[in-house]
Amino acid sequence: SAPGFTAATLLVSLVAGLLLLRRRR
Repeated sequence: SAPGFTAATLLVSLVAGLLLLRRRR
């Protein structure tokens, strides 16, 4: 397992969450 893959997944999930929160408002 590559640590970079995990970091990328976490970043994507964080960005997606922020976008969803912004769209809800």
